[in-house]
Amino acid sequence: MKTVNEERQLLHSLMTNKINMQRTLGKHRKEFFTTNARLFIYDCLTSLFDDKRILLNKNQFEFEINKRFDPEKDKVKIEDYKVEYDIIHKTPITDDIDIIIERL
Repeated sequence: MKTVNEERQLLHSLMTNKINMQRTLGKHRKEFFTTNARLFIYDCLTSLFDDKRILLNKNQFEFEINKRFDPEKDKVKIEDYKVEYDIIHKTPITDDIDIIIERL
């Protein structure tokens, strides 16, 4: 459970703070994430930042979901990913991002 919370804290910190995203480039990596949902969110987040230097928001996240998944065939997966996104956004950050990265 500790890893799950730290993964969510890291994603929340990266999604909501551009300075954290810029400052920690190269320190975080996809291997930190233990579920497909969090890995997908991380991939969306890093791709968007690499391409446009902007942070992932709810509209962009839903755009990526609609682009990559079939709404009928992948209905359960889409719902799981959206729930995970919402949980991440509500996860309080209790440690500095460098400490979170170090633990992961």
